[in-house]
Amino acid sequence: MEIPEIGNLFFGLIASIGTVVATLYNVGQVRKINAELLASFEVALEKQNKHSVTELFRLIHGLRMNYSDIVVLVNDDNCSKIIFALKKTPGIVSFENGQFQYSGVGKIRLFMMVDRFFRWGGLALSAIVAIFALWLLAFGGSGEVIAGIALIFPASIGIGLSLRSNRYDKMVSSLVSNET
Repeated sequence: MEIPEIGNLFFGLIASIGTVVATLYNVGQVRKINAELLASFEVALEKQNKHSVTELFRLIHGLRMNYSDIVVLVNDDNCSKIIFALKKTPGIVSFENGQFQYSGVGKIRLFMMVDRFFRWGGLALSAIVAIFALWLLAFGGSGEVIAGIALIFPASIGIGLSLRSNRYDKMVSSLVSNET
């Protein structure tokens, strides 16, 4: 017996709703497990159990660090920002000997200058493309308007990503300068 098209749509809708519900349930379970891990981490930190502290820190944040560095880090006022920076740019920054600092290629001044140049260059290029797209929208014919619409979206995404990257790098440099 063949199911009519409306039946296929109905079963597809039910399957989609089931997938969304299962995903939301799994996200809730992950948050619950992370909360339990964090509670266990705090207990291990109070008891000064070095192995438990380092392993729980690795499970929670995905970072391998020495016990003494973990203790200093969790007592820092900017610990959330530092952990975020360590996770996002592991080859550029590190937290060693109780200090948050540039490491690896982050210590190379030329690399940082080239990185800054390309970030600002990307922002400038995206801004130029956005201005050109707006000009096409305002003064172009029908074909140019379509091109303007096609250009405005990637240009605005480029501007947003460049501004976000610049803000992140300012945060990291302020954290490094606060530590030194």
